[in-house]
Amino acid sequence: MKRLGTTRLVILLAVAVNVVWAADKLATGGRDLRDRRALSLIREHGCSVGGCYPDFDGDYETDLLTIRAGDPDGVRMVAYVRGEESLDLPYSDGRTRVAVNRAFVRERLLVYDGVNNSPPLRAAFAWDGQRLSPVQPSALDEEILDALDDRRGGPQWRELAVAFRRVRGALYFFTLLALGGVLFYAKRRQRLRLP
Repeated sequence: MKRLGTTRLVILLAVAVNVVWAADKLATGGRDLRDRRALSLIREHGCSVGGCYPDFDGDYETDLLTIRAGDPDGVRMVAYVRGEESLDLPYSDGRTRVAVNRAFVRERLLVYDGVNNSPPLRAAFAWDGQRLSPVQPSALDEEILDALDDRRGGPQWRELAVAFRRVRGALYFFTLLALGGVLFYAKRRQRLRLP
């Protein structure tokens, strides 16, 4: 049986690594794009209750979105517009996700809550002149709500998945680099042995 030379072995391994990398990209490429889009939407529109300052009524004065603890009904998320309570919803710390769609003059409050509601609450609220009322979500609202949906991974898992894919890509690159180094070393060693 003929022995497989170092050069052929390295080239065969390099081809195998490239085939695995290409298959990996084909299998996860679409998911990677969706995860990156979802993360960019969360960065742009995401809001921590008490840490964002929306303008729901379009009067160029910030309104208040806060947490009310100690309520007999449990922890509540409350929106105040013009100093008056306009919306009161159950709130579960860490599981109720909130975003503000700033694409409208009157910003919309987007809420995803999979803990306090079954099926999960996926709602858009807009100022109707007197209070924040449920409205039909726009296409961008739906996209933001999908990004907030923790049944689809949630922001933390998406961050981990994107980071893992980057590490995996770096491993492919360094594997090919190492194979190139082995090939270079084998060729150089072969030349030094020849008379």
